Parts: sequence; structure tokens; C-alpha cells
Amino acid sequence: MKLSPEALQSAATCVLGDVACVLVRPLDRRPPALDTWSAAGARLRFRGAVRGYMELWAPRDAVCALASAVLGDDDGRPATAEATLDAMREMLHVLCGNVLAVLAGPERAFSLGVPQGCARPVPFTERENGIETWLEAEGYPVLMRLRVAGLGSSLA
Repeated sequence: MKLSPEALQSAATCVLGDVACVLVRPLDRRPPALDTWSAAGARLRFRGAVRGYMELWAPRDAVCALASAVLGDDDGRPATAEATLDAMREMLHVLCGNVLAVLAGPERAFSLGVPQGCARPVPFTERENGIETWLEAEGYPVLMRLRVAGLGSSLA
């Protein structure tokens, strides 16, 4: 399958919809400016058939709601900053494993690292094979980014 924003968007939409019953669609408005966006983000490195990383970014006030949906945990208590980051990491882990299976095929094996918090999204350089897509999940803008090393633009 070709690596494209549309392929990432389609895979992420399926995963979030199927795994968490979260309503996800392409963002139909201008995305927030990255330099002023108050977002929480996490990065997860992977290796196997291909290597690279996936990032997930969402507004800080949305992370708990989205993570609760993915994890099936809604006890109504406000989350601490650490619990929010843990939920974001877990959500990214679920997304990355499932999205890689959709993009590369279920027969390909991947080793997923430990998700790490990120300070802010950094634009891909011209030499990096990176794609990103903006989604709207439960009314919140969400940025998914995927970088795959050494394969041009194909996972096939």
C-alpha cells in the first residue's frame, strides 16, 4: 500500500472507530497553527518490516476524553497531568499497532517501543519520509504523523 496522508487517515479512522467507537472524520476546517496550539503529544518508535515512528497530537483538554474512549475507562474523575500523558501513550500504542497492521498487512511483524511524551510537533525535513493527517475526533482536532525510514513511499 502506498504511504499517503489519505491512507493514514483511512487507517486511523477505522482503528479509532472500531477499537474505541470514537466518531472520527477528516478535519473540515483549517487546522490549528502548530506554534501556538496547546496540544499534548506522544511519539512511538517501531521497527520490523519497516522502521520509523508515529506521533499523536490532540488538544490537552481533549486527551482525557479520547483516551477514556479508547481505553473504555470513564470514571468521571479529573485526570492528573501524569495520568493524561499515560493515557495518551496507551492510546498511541493501540493506534500504532493497529494502523501498521492496516497499512502494511497483518502478516508483517513490528516491535513497538515505549511511547514518549513530546514537547511540540516538529516539521518533517525534505529528506524524511513523513506524512501527516488532520482528523476530527469527537469534535477535537487531532494530528497523526507517521515517519517511515528507507522505503520511499511504499509499505508494500
